[in-house]
Amino acid sequence: MRKVIAALLVLLSTTGCGKETDTMEQEKQAVMQVFETMQQAMIDKDLDTMRRITAEDKTFTHMSGKTQTREEFFERHFELLQLRDQESADHGQ
Repeated sequence: MRKVIAALLVLLSTTGCGKETDTMEQEKQAVMQVFETMQQAMIDKDLDTMRRITAEDKTFTHMSGKTQTREEFFERHFELLQLRDQESADHGQ
């Protein structure tokens, strides 16, 4: 049994499992970079960047189950930001 386990460990260590892990880590980092770019674009109200990094056919599904197209989501997001900014201005903030 020990010989079988040892043989499996040797086989796994020589079949490129580490390469798959490296690729997965690179993909994870790429996804995180896009996510962070999207967050910053939303904060900066940078619609051009938001459009550039999302596919035209992208849909957003909210936790309530409501689904919006990319443009519906962007439009509503910016409406809410403008309302918030206006409320802040009205209250002297």
